[in-house]
Amino acid sequence: MNRHHRLFAVVALAALLSACGAKGPLFMPEKPAEEVPVEPAAEPAPPADGSTPAQPPVDPATVPAHGTRG
Repeated sequence: MNRHHRLFAVVALAALLSACGAKGPLFMPEKPAEEVPVEPAAEPAPPADGSTPAQPPVDPATVPAHGTRG
């Protein structure tokens, strides 16, 4: 086999194999997926002893700096 023929065969085979499955399934689904309604989460009940509930922790990355200018 000629060197050029062998190189062409390798390149063609690599191109063929690299294209297989790269695009995923190439067909339209028969019917669209059904959306399931999401119910909102229930509000937590207040504590029975009448105290205020604890505040969620504060992320320091979201709090602005406390420096003043002026």
